[in-house]
Amino acid sequence: MDKFIFGAYWGSRAETMYEVADKILYTLEGLVEQDDQFLKWYQPGISRKKALEKVVFVRKEEIIELLKKNTLKKEINEEGYSEFGFHISLWTGHEDYFSASLSFGVGHSFNNPNLGNRLVLTIPSKGHSRERLLKFEKAKSIVELFAEIWHPDYAVLTSEMLRDIMGVGNKIGWITYTKFIKQIQQSSKFFMCETKDGCWIYLNPENYGYGVNAANKLIDVKSNLLP
Repeated sequence: MDKFIFGAYWGSRAETMYEVADKILYTLEGLVEQDDQFLKWYQPGISRKKALEKVVFVRKEEIIELLKKNTLKKEINEEGYSEFGFHISLWTGHEDYFSASLSFGVGHSFNNPNLGNRLVLTIPSKGHSRERLLKFEKAKSIVELFAEIWHPDYAVLTSEMLRDIMGVGNKIGWITYTKFIKQIQQSSKFFMCETKDGCWIYLNPENYGYGVNAANKLIDVKSNLLP
């Protein structure tokens, strides 16, 4: 069974704990509007039973406390910036294979091009929620949500199989928003839409799918990625 994630990725960008908390709050609120899978969130624990005791209430004050908990006090300066950014991991509390997880590594400023800020949502590997989340309109709405809130360099819905075929990590997905694309012609294989902030690329919704044949239709996009 192919593993799917929604992700948003960007380079060095320092943000305060309070700015990050607002964006995490908007992300969680936006996800629950997209699907009932995201009604409840929990912190990870040493066991499922322990983790279910760690309910996360979607409030800015609680998110700030989680950010503080996961960051050494000495790393946060008086203005609220962290030397190494902020990190939170959450999950939805469902049984194995039916649960989603969400992780943030954000607010980090750095000089190393191999580092990056990121937000990753891993969806269930089985069940009705997986089927709902992979429907084109809902999937595109989630990528749009991430792009609108976090202003990433690129945001995608991708999968392990597609990453293996494309060989460009998470830079091209089944649905892609990117700031790094050369001018390419429209194709019958995929749809491309340029906006003032970036470019959207995805398979024709009328023939949308996630198999090998569908992945091969996106190969032409690969050569047009900017370095």
